[in-house]
Amino acid sequence: MSIHNLIHSHFTLLFLLMFILMIVLIIRSIKKQKRTPKELTDTLYGLIMNDTFTEVQDIEKNMFNIWPFVNDLKNAQILPKNADEKNMVYKVYTNSNQTYQHILLHTETPNQYILIIANWKDRQIKGYRKIIVTNQTYGAS
Repeated sequence: MSIHNLIHSHFTLLFLLMFILMIVLIIRSIKKQKRTPKELTDTLYGLIMNDTFTEVQDIEKNMFNIWPFVNDLKNAQILPKNADEKNMVYKVYTNSNQTYQHILLHTETPNQYILIIANWKDRQIKGYRKIIVTNQTYGAS
């Protein structure tokens, strides 16, 4: 094998590896952009709702960081893109052993909210659910 063929084969191999790497990076980028938020199943929602909840008073200090998930909800057109994030959070509740937080977000329909359930200890969001809040839902008055 001549030196010319050897150099040519190395550059061809290097070109193929770079091409595959670029394809992988593009696919990862596309998948990251199209993340769809997880809607809670009836079973998981029922299990989490079996506890008693208390309202969190100081929302700014004690609320789970939901804003990346809210952006995913906007991208999936579950929340309107022009929603005002400053006034979006209606109420935040935590369960008795402070494992889960329920964050209610305003929607355009009265008494209808997007509920985001976050696991405080695992530092992850379990999902969302569209709910209608009644006086009995969280013991509201």
